[in-house]
Amino acid sequence: MANARVIRQNFFNNPLVSKFEPMERYLLIGLTCAADDFGRLWGNCENLKSTLFPIDKNITSDWISKSIDLFIKQKIICEYAVDEVTYYHFPKWFDKGWFLKQRVDHPREFGSPDCPICQTEVKKRESSRAIKDNRIKEKEIKENVIERISFPT
Repeated sequence: MANARVIRQNFFNNPLVSKFEPMERYLLIGLTCAADDFGRLWGNCENLKSTLFPIDKNITSDWISKSIDLFIKQKIICEYAVDEVTYYHFPKWFDKGWFLKQRVDHPREFGSPDCPICQTEVKKRESSRAIKDNRIKEKEIKENVIERISFPT
């Protein structure tokens, strides 16, 4: 099932993205939608074909595989295997300023195993929940300080 994703305006005029053919760009957007909340997806091109291009007879899993190889060479996607199952992930998924950067407010549990090369689960990610939690903690600290000043023991 595809996920709702934000395609930022810098995607369309990014020098790296402009190197790709329009259908390859379309595939890249589709892969973004197919990825879980941590930028990872199952690396099975037949599955990707049926998910992203279910009725397009002219799109083959072979073409998808070759296009993904181009993305891997440009370091847009990282390929890895866990227990003999191939996965892909976007190594810069949470990087500020990246043309496909995603900010997930309510991430679901990990859908795919973490990349042993990039270890994205170890990296911190930006989320409004974390920002809200920090603001709540700051507010509680201020209230405690005010309370201690107002009612000294």
